[in-house]
Amino acid sequence: MPLSIQYVTSLDAVVDEAVEFLSQPMDLFTSYKIVIPTIGARSWLADKLARRLGSTDAQLGDGIVAGVDFSYPGSLSQLIGSDDYENDPWSVQRLTFSVLDIIVQSPHYEWLIQQAGGPLLAAWRIADRFDHYHFRRPGMILGWEDGKPVLAPTAEERNGTGNEFLASLARSDRWQFDLWKLVRTAINQPSPPARDRNAQGPVPSTVLVAGLESLSLQQTEVLKKLSSLKSTNGECCDVNVLLVHPSPPLQAQWKQMAPALTPGYLPEKREIAVSQVGDPLVTSWLRGTQETQMLLASQGFTPKHTAHHESDTSKQPRSLLESIQQTIADGDIGSDTVCKADDSLLLHRCHDLSRQAEVIHDALLHSLKQHEDLSPHDILIVSPRISELAPHLEAVFSRTLTDSNHKIELPLVIADRGIRDVSDGAELLIALLKLIGSRCSVDDMLAVATHRLVQNHYGLDDNAIEVWRRCIERTRIRWGIDGPRRKRDGLDQPGLAAHTWWQGLERMLLGILLPDGTPEAALGGVVPITGVDTADIESLAPLLSIVRVIDTLDRRVTKNQSVGDWCDDLEQSLIQLIGDETEELEVVVYELDQLRRVATETQVPYHDMK
Repeated sequence: MPLSIQYVTSLDAVVDEAVEFLSQPMDLFTSYKIVIPTIGARSWLADKLARRLGSTDAQLGDGIVAGVDFSYPGSLSQLIGSDDYENDPWSVQRLTFSVLDIIVQSPHYEWLIQQAGGPLLAAWRIADRFDHYHFRRPGMILGWEDGKPVLAPTAEERNGTGNEFLASLARSDRWQFDLWKLVRTAINQPSPPARDRNAQGPVPSTVLVAGLESLSLQQTEVLKKLSSLKSTNGECCDVNVLLVHPSPPLQAQWKQMAPALTPGYLPEKREIAVSQVGDPLVTSWLRGTQETQMLLASQGFTPKHTAHHESDTSKQPRSLLESIQQTIADGDIGSDTVCKADDSLLLHRCHDLSRQAEVIHDALLHSLKQHEDLSPHDILIVSPRISELAPHLEAVFSRTLTDSNHKIELPLVIADRGIRDVSDGAELLIALLKLIGSRCSVDDMLAVATHRLVQNHYGLDDNAIEVWRRCIERTRIRWGIDGPRRKRDGLDQPGLAAHTWWQGLERMLLGILLPDGTPEAALGGVVPITGVDTADIESLAPLLSIVRVIDTLDRRVTKNQSVGDWCDDLEQSLIQLIGDETEELEVVVYELDQLRRVATETQVPYHDMK
């Protein structure tokens, strides 16, 4: 059968299937296609495969993975040839500007702009919603394509003859249909669900979808379409899907509750009481798995667990961790599966993230010493707040410990981090975006001025930064670039220029020119500060240049510009701050170019860009 859907009990079980899949003979210039859930799963699976494929010895693990095209569930449509990612007018980025062009021209959508806080923000929010509709509610979008303002159809919303949709949009939601139709007319190309329905390929000869816990109706339809199309060799694409379902007993029990067949439609919603089947906690954990099993049953699929991955109920758990794993596999707690507490599962309560990082480090050192066969590459740290935890982990794991004349340093690689966490150029851009159009406080200004890339460009050292801080404190700079900018930010009082950046810089420079002068209004009402030396001019000159760059960009925030123009201004400011020869700008320039490539000429305020 071209489309095969099976269950495995864990992600580890995928490795054997992937090895078997990659061992099939394939044309030298044809890549194997594997769809996996996340980038983290990709790194893990590639490492596991490299230890087995082409290895000279099972113990050495010196194999290699090459010629494999890993992709993710969101790119399934590309496999049937219906999605040109690079130039797709329905991508979220391009869709945002299509929506933007429409809502700024019609007063009917002014309330959306006010609600979101700006036209670009409103356009992005609506485009993201439409994109979710394309993926989660393809039947509704197909109805919209036909001019029918309907909801996502389910099994109970069909009549017996023509399968017409019965549930119409509420009056309060009708604007979504009207706006989507305007966007569809402007783009003038079929929507993603319509493209998937009419796709004709070309398709690869074989595809492995591995490690997913759930499938949506749209993904199921795409997989069915993929298996029905012919590849270049004239045969239908062989699609093998391996879904993670940790509990064969629960799968067998849920099978008895399968809904009626409703091809192309979501099954009738039916809640299964947690007390009806298995342990309540385990059942709630596996709710997504249960919903996928019901969906597949409504589409005519009854997957089974692969024979060599069925749970072994005769095996008795030897630790607390194995006891919990057995409970999940069985779907219920048995009297013979309960073990006493041991060190296989430990819980630590910490008062903050910094302490958590320290406890993790100490616990890993203890485990590495206790288990001789444990290696650093066998250890995985998982956190729902990895972006916040990462700096603490880096600080703790960078320590070098000494034990019996041996230096110990645990290696650490942090994955799944945002662009601002891995690129200094992106970090500087974020700081610049925050500074421009703000009150320009001392902390925000120095976050840009003392950034590592800025210091390298101007050749600044700690002594120069210390001169800045001393002079800023003596001139009592507080906030605001100048008086007019303070008025722009809501302060309309006499003496607006007091304690602003330009007044403070003028006092510093005048203090250098008149080192022996008394504190009086010598020029233009500016009082020079005392205690600065002529040698400090070399330290203060870069600060003056940096503030001038910030001042020039900040003056533009009161007017609207196209997104492309805003990108040009930001790029030019970054070049002035750190130069155009540093490699740290490559990531930022690439992202700005991507934004410029999809942007239109519609003008937006600066705060939308932030």
